Amino acid sequence: MDTLNGGWRARLPDPEVRSFLRIANVVAPRSLAGRSPRQVHRSVRSVVWALSSREPVGRVERLSAVGPGGPIAIRLYVPAGPAPATGWPVLAWFHGGGFVTGDQFVAEGTCRALANRSGAAVAAITYRLAHRHGLLAGHEDALAAVRWLAAQGAAHGLDPARIAVGGDSAGGCLAASVAARCAAGEGPALALQLLLYPVTDMTLERPSINENAAGYLLTRDSLAWVLSNLRADVDLTDPRVSPARAELRGAAPAVVLTCGYDPLRDDGLAYVERLKAAGVPVEHLHFAGQVHGFVMFDVVFRGARQALDQLGAALARALGTAPRADRPRPPLATGHRAIGSALMAVMALERGPLARRPRKAA
Repeated sequence: MDTLNGGWRARLPDPEVRSFLRIANVVAPRSLAGRSPRQVHRSVRSVVWALSSREPVGRVERLSAVGPGGPIAIRLYVPAGPAPATGWPVLAWFHGGGFVTGDQFVAEGTCRALANRSGAAVAAITYRLAHRHGLLAGHEDALAAVRWLAAQGAAHGLDPARIAVGGDSAGGCLAASVAARCAAGEGPALALQLLLYPVTDMTLERPSINENAAGYLLTRDSLAWVLSNLRADVDLTDPRVSPARAELRGAAPAVVLTCGYDPLRDDGLAYVERLKAAGVPVEHLHFAGQVHGFVMFDVVFRGARQALDQLGAALARALGTAPRADRPRPPLATGHRAIGSALMAVMALERGPLARRPRKAA
């Protein structure tokens, strides 16, 4: 691959990404300025509805954990097949959305795919959003949920000795924060932290923010909008919300995924080096021609499917599981027409009610 910036960014985005961006940059709003978190959340749900698969799994359960601000809703995705004798190993997954948007619907496709590819259960964790409750609240909910899985998971068929944490973007920050705090004795021992294009330093001062400022879905202005919507309850350099500033020695082994056309790329790259310096084993997966959030778009991006396969395999190794041999493979939409049709669906949903759930198997 022809690359720039030391190999971290391909000279051009991947072909399917270029096709997608040509249309998305016409359809998508030019700026988030003046839009509320609710409005942006609706747009995100619409995009995910159109471009994220929802593979069938063995079963889906709704659980509730005790949290510091009230009940924490958990949706558990369990693979098909018999449960291990000790219970299902579990990945606690935290959705992205800039700490102010996102929910279990947005995370559903990724959670289902990871359950099938790893042979482990995946628990999608709901947390309090920062525009209403402050930035620290979501981090406290994330830690409380993992503690609850360790204490009460066995009653729900889970193995409390095999817990991993993971998330994408803001959710990656929550997962990294939980891993650091568990290493400090605030929670259970973890088998793995699975971090997809995470933000780990909330000061947001990396060069890639300017290099990839516009045109690649997540933009510099989008990041400024996120910061403007955070309720200020903690300093952004506090290690509880900026895990890059935390003590990382003894943290769980990590898999960190980064991509070339991402404003947060350099944050992830720096975190990989911070983990290595702290003696934490790290597997770094880099997609030089991809954009922030691409793993959710497995209906149209081959790179998303490749990433899900690699992430699922890493999770299986860490938790000692095996993926489903007969796992479903939804068809991949290809070409300008397929991507254009998906984005037209997004436009239609933008003018209609909040994204509806399509019918699906368990």
